[in-house]
Amino acid sequence: MKTTFTLAVAAAIAFSAGAASARDQIRIVGSSTVFPYTQAVVEEFGNTS
Repeated sequence: MKTTFTLAVAAAIAFSAGAASARDQIRIVGSSTVFPYTQAVVEEFGNTS
């Protein structure tokens, strides 16, 4: 399960990198951008601990 989750995150990052490079600007909204990822990592860690 951990490997599948890691691969899914890596694939999402790889696919989003291609879309981001096509733009002139990237807008990052801070914690609201990072929160969903952080929450998923915390939940996965809680499930394995």
